[in-house]
Amino acid sequence: MWSHHKYSLIVLKDERRDLYEDVLGLCKIHEVQEGSYRKRKCPWWDVQDLTTWPKVTSPMRVVRSQETYSVKRQATKERTLETSEWMWVTNLPTSPATTESVVRLGHARWDIENYGFNELVNGGMRTMLISMLLTPSKRYTSWSS
Repeated sequence: MWSHHKYSLIVLKDERRDLYEDVLGLCKIHEVQEGSYRKRKCPWWDVQDLTTWPKVTSPMRVVRSQETYSVKRQATKERTLETSEWMWVTNLPTSPATTESVVRLGHARWDIENYGFNELVNGGMRTMLISMLLTPSKRYTSWSS
């Protein structure tokens, strides 16, 4: 199996990567699943048993989601359609981690990061963050003494 016996879920976002290109090619011949995320109808692909990375000893799985949604432009009040594409690479097995579960887990990680930073900067933590950045501390500067 894998050496540390842990599961991972990683955003795959670099189009120059071999795995990214492999998945795009395989999606052309792979069965598409109709999915739904946040009231958006989304085509999903779940490509399994990938061995593109020579240093990865166990097969990986990539889940791809294309999400189209309506956006109301602030300046013009006009509605336009936007499409975003997400890909996640994981070693989670299909049971119990269905395609939908991987999509939801991938987005949840992104939401936690975005909301966490937003709260840190705009919420009650703003003063503490500014204070930490502007106040020298021995804990952070002891290496330079």
